[in-house]
Amino acid sequence: YRVRPSNLRAAKAPAIRSIFVMTDDYTAVELLRQVPPDYSVTTFCLPQEHGYDQKTFMGQHNAHRTESIRRLLDETDIAIRSDIFLGGFKSNVARFICLMHDDPERCFSVDGMKDWTPL
Repeated sequence: YRVRPSNLRAAKAPAIRSIFVMTDDYTAVELLRQVPPDYSVTTFCLPQEHGYDQKTFMGQHNAHRTESIRRLLDETDIAIRSDIFLGGFKSNVARFICLMHDDPERCFSVDGMKDWTPL
């Protein structure tokens, strides 16, 4: 995706200045950090993470797999309580977040977008 500012934040959540990035690819975090500097970008994703592969995941030690699952659960909890949630609704995790969100009307799909304009 190409990331660029838009009016989504102004239209849907004008007070937001913090973005929590729930991803398995740190590249997404790097892209979002290119947006205007008055936004705080936070993530649990580690800089060395660049996508998820089930075979690789299953080859890791139990402690590492457990930590990864705990991070996913923590991220999900944050997303469920977010002021606004943007996600790929084709993802089971994103659909779960929308179903459990404190205000499902504040959840928006980015599926099919050529330009991802989160702000």
